Amino acid sequence: MTALAPRVSQLTFVQLEFPWRLGPVDGRYLVRSAPERDPDHIVALEGTEREARRAWIQWWQSPGPRTTVRLSRVTVIDPRPKDAERADAWLSEAEDGRASETVREAIAVVNRVLRAQRAAAVDPSVHDVRAEQTVRMMVGYGSPDAVSTGQASKTAKLPRGVELDAVRRAARLRTEGLDPSTRFARLLSGSDYPLMCEELLLRARSDLDNGRHGCATLMTHLALEAVSAELSDDPDVSRDDLEQIASWRDTVGAAAEPALEDTVPGDVLAGLGGALDDVELLLRRRLVSRAS
Repeated sequence: MTALAPRVSQLTFVQLEFPWRLGPVDGRYLVRSAPERDPDHIVALEGTEREARRAWIQWWQSPGPRTTVRLSRVTVIDPRPKDAERADAWLSEAEDGRASETVREAIAVVNRVLRAQRAAAVDPSVHDVRAEQTVRMMVGYGSPDAVSTGQASKTAKLPRGVELDAVRRAARLRTEGLDPSTRFARLLSGSDYPLMCEELLLRARSDLDNGRHGCATLMTHLALEAVSAELSDDPDVSRDDLEQIASWRDTVGAAAEPALEDTVPGDVLAGLGGALDDVELLLRRRLVSRAS
């Protein structure tokens, strides 16, 4: 009778490279949703260097014989083992139908790590990352021993554009009808100025996109307060728009105290995106009106 070979468990992972040092010390970190829970992810951070392609080199820099860039390599590992068949199926989906979702989930984990670093190091310069900032994205799987040493049984490189379409669509919607380059020049020349509510709105959107619901609620509340304060007498903002903002301000403001404990009511959480969309639309219409 022939003995069956043991089935080797496989760990799946997403690996991302960024062309700068992210901040945390190199190492392997367990990411949990609560102390008593099993790890949700294992995150391996490694600083490395790579010879720069000419596209990475600024025009004022001489390439030289051995120009290198410093990179941060982040590997987001799912600690739940799979058999080879399931791991292979995961890899096929991650390459194809679920590529954007797979990258989005990995970026969210990386941003959670960076949020921890920002708080622990008391360093506001540690910032969130986006998929389009990577220089390389890869998915793969391997045995626990192999993955622990940076090896893999099978990998696939993802094109950098895999997540960019969604990012560009969102950016186009937020600037629809605007000419960002013209306003950029006006801001630098001093003929226009950024509003506080614009900065608060961007921070709220980043918090919401990265699942920081308590921070997103508080930041949205501040953004709505700033809109009311800065634009209440603006001739390019309609009374209807201001009434809509006031309604959102009351709804979101009521959730501010629970948000301090990172407890956001489901109806408020569902409405945060709508509140941000309405403020973005108001600001977009204001800029179009001012430009006409």
